Parts: sequence; structure tokens; C-alpha cells
Amino acid sequence: MKRCLIIPNIVLVSILVLMTSCFPNPLQQISWNPEGTELAYIGADSTLWIWDSRTGQCTHHAKTFQGQEIVFCKWLRLDDDILLGVQQENQMNVYKLDIPPDAAVKVADDVEAFAFDVSEDSEFLYYSKQNEETKSYEIWEKSIDHPEKEELLFINNGETICPIINPSRTRLLYQSGAESGVSFCVYDKIADATRELFTGGDEGSLWPAWVNDDRIIYLQPVKENDSLGSLCAYSFTTGATEEIASNVYVFSQPSIRPDRESVLATVFPQGREKEIEAGWLSVAQIAEIRLASGEMKLLTDEPFGAGYVSICPTGNRIAFRTPIDTQKKVAAFRILDLDKNRRHFLWRNDEERLFAAGESFLENKDPYMALAQFQDLLQKYPETEFRDFAAYYQIDLLLQQPFLNPDRAVSAFGVMNDGGLRAQTRPMLWINPDCQATDPPEDWIRTYGTEDATKQFEFNTDLTRDLLGVSAKWGDEYLYVRIDYNSTRDLQGLVFQDTLLLFDSDSPEEGIREISPSTRWDRGAECQVWLRHWYDNEDKSQYDMEFLDEKGEVKSRFLSSGFPHPNYPYFNIVDTMQEEHGSVVMAISRKMLGSVSANRKIYLQVCTFKGGIEVHTGKELPRVQVMDGHPVCDVADAFGSENTAERLRADEAQGKPLVIRGYATCLEPAS
Repeated sequence: MKRCLIIPNIVLVSILVLMTSCFPNPLQQISWNPEGTELAYIGADSTLWIWDSRTGQCTHHAKTFQGQEIVFCKWLRLDDDILLGVQQENQMNVYKLDIPPDAAVKVADDVEAFAFDVSEDSEFLYYSKQNEETKSYEIWEKSIDHPEKEELLFINNGETICPIINPSRTRLLYQSGAESGVSFCVYDKIADATRELFTGGDEGSLWPAWVNDDRIIYLQPVKENDSLGSLCAYSFTTGATEEIASNVYVFSQPSIRPDRESVLATVFPQGREKEIEAGWLSVAQIAEIRLASGEMKLLTDEPFGAGYVSICPTGNRIAFRTPIDTQKKVAAFRILDLDKNRRHFLWRNDEERLFAAGESFLENKDPYMALAQFQDLLQKYPETEFRDFAAYYQIDLLLQQPFLNPDRAVSAFGVMNDGGLRAQTRPMLWINPDCQATDPPEDWIRTYGTEDATKQFEFNTDLTRDLLGVSAKWGDEYLYVRIDYNSTRDLQGLVFQDTLLLFDSDSPEEGIREISPSTRWDRGAECQVWLRHWYDNEDKSQYDMEFLDEKGEVKSRFLSSGFPHPNYPYFNIVDTMQEEHGSVVMAISRKMLGSVSANRKIYLQVCTFKGGIEVHTGKELPRVQVMDGHPVCDVADAFGSENTAERLRADEAQGKPLVIRGYATCLEPAS
């Protein structure tokens, strides 16, 4: 037995805290049997399941041991047994489960999390255990078949994690705290001696594994992002470390191919930084990385990401989990046949069966049956944990042939709660708009911001009135309009700007032209839609939405302290987006648009005005229509190259009528 003195290090403790608190069960949750015919995996409910590739069925084998959750599983090479890790506060008890008859034998107790390994021949367990009296860490070798046979290898006075034994069982690698950071150390069983190999850096290192008796790989986090890092290697022959690949997800354990020439890992492909920042689930995928060259090949394209991969001993199939976020209660497991590039969807109950059936029909390019399965799932289980994922698939299907039903797609989008998945879904809604237009930034017709307003609200309030774009898409019941503003502020309030939508159904001589007491449109609008705030008592405001007909008379008005409820049949704010700029998506009833939505082209113009909050704060310049006896254009911004501050100021000076010219975009007749 060897005793080594290494100073405890706060970084090592931080690694354990981060992995166990942010990612509750990042231990091995998927394991193949030696023949590659069965897969053991731990479900989101901490139940051990076994999938049989010969029958395609999953069977339930164990949920808890003495009320504690199962957090680790590994199929042993002998006697069809599975090694289980059962959570015991911050430590684990390790059991050997005989299948059948599901009889369990305790192998070890009080094992430190992330501080154990199983020899390649499945005969021995190596683990770290803290001595409560001395506070030192004891590293043990124990026979799995005969737990009474054990040997204390050495004692380490510092925190000890990730002990892993090499294939020939002659060297034990482990990590421990040191003055310079977290160090990789090795215990030589033949020499009964320990030595430090190299320092893994201030961030520590994760998931070390032996490629062969000479080479190890590990994941090295980067300072800029604690969930991303590099796949690195160390050679005992040369004593050198090298970086093999970057952008690897460090909380998902890599899986080494049986031929030892490549490794499978979860990666975040380069060039998708914006999607990563927005929380898209799909950015995390499984890739095969060649150890000799670092060449990376993506193997999956899962819409909800893929992680926690395990390769079959035969090398032709991989198992993985989606989504990768272990904080989510929901988890689905997949089998990918690498030779046929086909997926198999594992399920254990009726909810998962319906979801897996929908995905299977998608894989087989049967959209009707796929949509039916997802609808059946949501009808039978309205509170299912797969709700957001089923809604995602529904939206994808409903926006394509043969369905093309934006109304149902938007309705499905409304039930999604996951912020990252909503961000990932939004672009799908606007891939093929029926019309769209853009407007240059900061091309205001009139500005109202002041230094006092900027100081109070801590941004340039004129940006909320600066139009950047508009898109529209017909549904059977609604017209969906997306307006892009040059600010992500105030999207939930819309108190800094009033927004006016003008609809002309290809009859420019008919309809109302007046858009304010001083300013007109050069076309007649059969319908005007106002979106503004109305202040009736100091800072107490209400949303004020109005539909005006071709005579300027009110067809419908909505006053409320919030956006209209979806039960209001004519108008609703269905989404707000805070990305590079701010966007508001509104649903406008085709019934309320009336003849505008008939079989004619529709010309759409959008204008912004100073918002209602200034009635209360008075920090901006006043909104006036007459100055020194002359009409003044009070429109802040509108689409069209002719609608400039210079042109309208000249018209004001010359006493000409103040007119907003042209339109933003033209909608073809609704089908």
C-alpha cells in the first residue's frame, strides 16, 4: 500500500459540485451487453430498463434499491450481470444485478461519485472512498464476484476522482488537487508507487479513459464556456499531451470504438454560436472523431440534440439519449444502425409508444400517420412531458405539404414552454412567408427621443419606433403579421410606440386615407388596425387595439391591462422575439379584415408613432400635428424609400398635404 500527499484543491471540488448539481445524473446511463444484442439504460424516472434487439421490446427490471435512485449502470462481461450505482446522499452503493432472476448483491458502499471504475474484463471494481476519521481518500480494488476479497492500493490525502484502470490492470489513473491546479496522477501497481503526470489546468478535466495501455483521452473544458471543451490525449511513451478536437460537450461521456481508432462524443458544430446562445436543443449532436487525425464526422441530426452515447461492442450501432439536458424529466432513447443509417425508437409505456410511433412514421416519410400519432398523444395525455417535442413535430408537419395549415401550427406553437425549443421553432414559422419587406435602420421620419428620456429609460427610445421589416402569412382563419423593430426593449409593453397597419385591397381610390389629424396615406385603406396604449389615470395604462373600417368607424375595440386573450376572436399577440432585433407577431382575424381578405391583392403599409407612455412621463418631445400654424407629420417611421424626413419637411415648409406614399409589401389573394 502506498500513501501519497497531495494538497486538496478547490477546483476539483468545483468539478464535482458542477457535475452533480447542474447535471444530476451525468454518470453512465446506457450500456450494451457483451454480445451487442441487449441494451441496459436508466430512464428519466431512475428505472433500469433492458431493450432486446431481437424482439424490439423493453422490459422493466428495477426502479429503486431501498428507496434510493439508480444513477449508473454497466453491463458486465460475465454471467449476464449488470453493475448498478444507487444514490446514497452524495455517495453511491454499488450492486451486482443478476438478470434473471433480478437478484441483487451489494459489491461496495459509500463509493464517491465519479470515483470508481470497472476493469475491462469485468472482474474488479476500483473506487475511491473517504476515511471519515482521517479525511483522506482510500483507493480500493475489489472483486466483483467475491466482494469480500478486496485490497487497499494507496491512500491520497487530497480529493480523488475518476480512478480508471488500464486494460492490463497494471496502472490506475486518477485526478487529484495540486497547488498548480488539478493534476493527472498514476499509480503503478507493479512498483506500488504514484507519480504526477501533468496538470489538467484550472478548469480540471473530465471523463478520462484508456485507449490502450499507453494512451489516455480526456475532455478539457475551456474558460469561456464551462459546458464546452476539447478532446485531448496523453501518451505515456512520449509524456506529451495533444488536442485532438474542439467544441466537445464536456458533460457527456465519450465512447471509444471497439477498434480503438476513433471515439464517439457529443459536439457543438462550429458556426452555430447564435443557436447555442439562444438555447437551441438541436446544436448538440453525436460525432465520430478519428484519434489519429482529429477528423470529425457527424452521425446524428436530432431535432432535440443527442448525447450520452454508447457504442455497441460489435461497432455497428450506437445508443444515445435525447434531449441531452438531464435536468429535464423527459428523456427518449434511440438506437442508430450505422450501417443502414436507420433509427430505432425505444419506448416503455403508452405515452412513449405514441411519441416513438410518430417519430417512426416521420422516418418512414408518412406525414399523415405521424401527425395522427402526435395528435393522439396530446389528446390522451395533455400534460405529457413530451408535449413540447410533439408540438415541434406538429408545427414542422403543418407548415409543409400536404397540410399547409399555419393556424394549427401557430396554435401548437402557443403550447410550447421550453424557451430554447421555442427559439429553435420560430424560424420554421417564417421560412416561406406570403410576403415580406425590409426598411433601413434609423431612417426615422420624426424622432422624439431626448437626453432625459435616454437617461431615464437607459436606451434610445426612438429605436422602438424604427421599423426594420414586416412579413405576413395567410392562415385559414387569421393573417399572421410579424413586425421587426430596431430594439428588443418594450416588446411586452409596446408603450413607447403606437403601431398602425393599413390594408388596401387593390382599390387605392376607396377607403379611408387619414392616418392622423395631419397626415394621410396616398391609398385608401379598407381596414386600419391600431396597436397602442391608452392612459386613463397617471401611470395606469391599458392596451388599446382598434379595427377601423373603410369609413374610419370602429368595427371592434379591445381595452385591457394585457394583450388580448386568445379567446378574443379578432386579434392576438402570438409571439415576441428578442434576438438581433425585436419582433412582434400578431394574428389578425380574416373575418374582421372583411373584404380585405377576399380574392384581391392586398397592399400593406405599417407606420409607427410616439407611444402613450409619454402622456405619463413627459420625457420625450411632444407629439404634435400643428406647429406655428402649419401641419406637421407626426409619423415616426414608415416603409418606403419616398417616406423620408427630408421630403416631408419640405412638404411641411411648402404647405403641401402631408402624405405617406406607397406600401411596404403586397399580399397575393388568400387561397
